[in-house]
Order: sequence, then structure tokens, then C-alpha cells
Amino acid sequence: MVGNDIVDLTTSQVTAARKMRFVAKVFNAKERAFLAQGAYQSSDIWTLWAMKESCYKYVVQHGYAKRFNPLDFSCQVAKVGKAQVAINSNYYACSLYTTEAYVYCAIGEDRAITLGGHAVRTSEKAIMDSAELYDYAIRAIEQRYGYKQNSVEIKLDVNRIPRIYVDKQFQPIHLSLSHDGKFGAYLFSSL
Repeated sequence: MVGNDIVDLTTSQVTAARKMRFVAKVFNAKERAFLAQGAYQSSDIWTLWAMKESCYKYVVQHGYAKRFNPLDFSCQVAKVGKAQVAINSNYYACSLYTTEAYVYCAIGEDRAITLGGHAVRTSEKAIMDSAELYDYAIRAIEQRYGYKQNSVEIKLDVNRIPRIYVDKQFQPIHLSLSHDGKFGAYLFSSL
């Protein structure tokens, strides 16, 4: 199982008043204390948000969550690039990637993350759309597993979880997709 999320920091700026309302509604007391240490910097807010979204995508693939309530997920940033999210006494390790332009979080098999089963892409257009992101992910899966070109298809199941099909046959490859602003990211598991 895998989960990921990306936030375009260049388009995710909000007014101070909206930021404070958002923080109050989405983050628990420990997370708000962490954010207060950095004077509620946007990158810190969106890092925690990406962690919650990634973990939700991960646990929904396990059937653990049916709806997204951000307060159900508790984030802890341990050190640069490493963090964890807790839900229902279960802890999930996160890999964080932060640039001046985006925050990206990946949760899943260490092999999928370290062996290149994920990537962040930048759109040539003003905004990355789902079709463009699907195309990037499909090409990466075809290349990784040696599938012939145009044989891979992504379909959403009834819970809106992306599933991989090769020549119309379901494959046990877990996939998570995310796009925001000019950026898109995919993460897929090994067979």
C-alpha cells in the first residue's frame, strides 16, 4: 500500500486570517504548537497537511478509513525529511521532500520510495491535470515492469482508489496520485 500528496507552495498562499482558521480546524494541539514554533510558516502548514493526506490515502487502501477527518491523523516531524503520522494507535513513517516550490510526502514500502517508484513532475502548462499525471505514472510503470507501451491503464475503483490494469487485467500494483498547481506526483509499489 502507498499514499502520497503534493502541495504547490507558489499557489497555496492564504491570508493570515484564513490561515489561522484553517490551522484551528485541521490541526490538533500538538501540531499547532509545532506550527507556532515556526510562526505558522506556510511550508510547515502544508507539510503537515501533505502528511495527513498521504496517510489517509494509505489507510483507505487498507479499508481503515471511509472519510477524511484531518483531526483523526496526528503528525510528528522528527527530523529533516523524516516524520510519522498516527491514526488509531497505528504509526506510519513518512518521507518528506521540500523545495521552495513544493512539499511532497510519501508513505509506503521503503523499496517503492528508494527504488524510484515515485517521482514529482512539473507541468508545462499552468496547472497539472489528472490526464497528464496519469500519463506520467503509466509511462513509469510500463518502464519499471517492462510492459509494452500503451498496455497500462489506470481506473478508479468505487472508493476512488486508482487501480492498475495491464491489457485489461488487474495488477497488484498499489498506486497513489496527487497534483496541485503545476506539480504532480505518483508513487507505486513493487510487485
